[in-house]
Amino acid sequence: MARLGLIVETDKGRVRGVYDQPSEHLPMVRVFRGIPFAAPPVGDARFAPPRPAQPWSGVRAAESFGASPMQDTGGPFAALIPGSDVGVVAEDCLTLNVWTPTGLVSDLPVMMWVYGGAFLTGGTCIDTYDAYRLCAEQEVVVVSANYRVGAFGFLWLDEHGGGEAGAVPNAGLLDQLAAMQWVSRNVSAFGGDPTRLTVFGESAGAGSLLHLHASPLSKGIFGRFICQSAGIDHTLDVESAAMVTAALVDELDAGTGAGAIDRLRAIPAADLIAAQRNCTPGLMSAVSSMPFHPVVDGRIVPEKPSVAIAGGAGADVDLLLTWTADEMRLFPNARADAIGRDGLVKWTARYLSARAGEEVPLDRAADLVDFYTASEAAQGRTRGAYVWAALQTDGAMRLPARRIAESRLEQGAATYCAQFTWPARGGEWQRGAFHAIDLPFVFGTLDRAGWSVFLGSDEAAEQLSTEIRSAWASFARSGVPAGPTTGSWPAYTKPERSTAILDSPCRIAQDPLGQIDHAWRGLWSPRCRPAGFL
Repeated sequence: MARLGLIVETDKGRVRGVYDQPSEHLPMVRVFRGIPFAAPPVGDARFAPPRPAQPWSGVRAAESFGASPMQDTGGPFAALIPGSDVGVVAEDCLTLNVWTPTGLVSDLPVMMWVYGGAFLTGGTCIDTYDAYRLCAEQEVVVVSANYRVGAFGFLWLDEHGGGEAGAVPNAGLLDQLAAMQWVSRNVSAFGGDPTRLTVFGESAGAGSLLHLHASPLSKGIFGRFICQSAGIDHTLDVESAAMVTAALVDELDAGTGAGAIDRLRAIPAADLIAAQRNCTPGLMSAVSSMPFHPVVDGRIVPEKPSVAIAGGAGADVDLLLTWTADEMRLFPNARADAIGRDGLVKWTARYLSARAGEEVPLDRAADLVDFYTASEAAQGRTRGAYVWAALQTDGAMRLPARRIAESRLEQGAATYCAQFTWPARGGEWQRGAFHAIDLPFVFGTLDRAGWSVFLGSDEAAEQLSTEIRSAWASFARSGVPAGPTTGSWPAYTKPERSTAILDSPCRIAQDPLGQIDHAWRGLWSPRCRPAGFL
């Protein structure tokens, strides 16, 4: 072991971090912020794969976060939950941060965080993602990295000669991969073991990791990953991605054909964001709730993750797969209260038809609406908005995740599952265990950015947070999640389909989604297209 200081040598030059100790009950850690892992993706590098960072001389101060990626800071996803302030945004955003214990450290497990935000928003400086507690308490090295979002990271340009112009689809995924490669080359200097890299992410971050997990480009880069609340089957096909590009190009009046990419690169970044803001609402209803999303390009993403995983992709990588009990209650929909049962049936038929890739009979949609109406009423919730949120929670989030676990069973791949069910106790609308509620629990930041009031959190919430951090770090350390209450979790296997229930108290349940899966039988197809949330 070596006693590491605040100056560390990377492959591009030396960096100087800072000491951090927000809690007097935990030891001090060293934090290195804003380290470039790739060159600024500006000018002719806009839409291009990340390029190597330039070396520097002397000692580079790594005390402040770098800029967050270009995004609409006032968009529809920007203020849904507390602690979403991304600070300054810029195209020059490809930086990462490292938290590492002080003292004698070497060969520690490494955990790299990939943020969510519907592929439209996000950044590593968000207060919720402060990894101090995870690092200090669990003695792991934690890395977080920015990646390009929106049109800058996920615009399909092949029909405009993208390859010839050096532009690629899924550039945001390549940013994440470049950050992982930086970790492989440099994390040992920070006390981490590059052969024990666990990547973890939530929402679009988890969706990103599923795409990389199924991509041949990531082979051998990471051995474990934690996938929290991924929208698994929103992957765009070329036709859908081309519709998104056409809408943006039309909004910008940038023209098509020869020189189109050069014209897009010459447009000021703020103008491109404004055009993205203007066209996104229409694309969310016509294409997908996440129109700037990874696309099956045949290179970076050979096929949809659900299809690739069913075929055995990533079977050599350990997976901890999680979801929340009430994912879609984060997005209350007042229209669902006004349209009545028949309206919900029609909505459901349209939604299922889009998801299945073929028309679904009205009677099947009616059966599903009746199933959720009864189950919600049994819990004292009679509004149509609750019925619709529960139906979409399962159709878009929980059941697709369960099917990923089922596919991995066929491959003999090590898989663990968890359902977060601790309900928010604050606010006027009963949000339950909504999408993204688990974020401050993972990082131990319930006391930050108004989360405590928003959730109505208490001592039981803090205990649950400790349980989750322990399980995540245990998985990174040994491949088996374990917590103070649950002990070592059983793997997801047939017929038990063991699933950790993350609540107060935590427990292990057997196939908690079995009855729900039965209600959906026959309404699923691996050919399904992305579907907007009505």
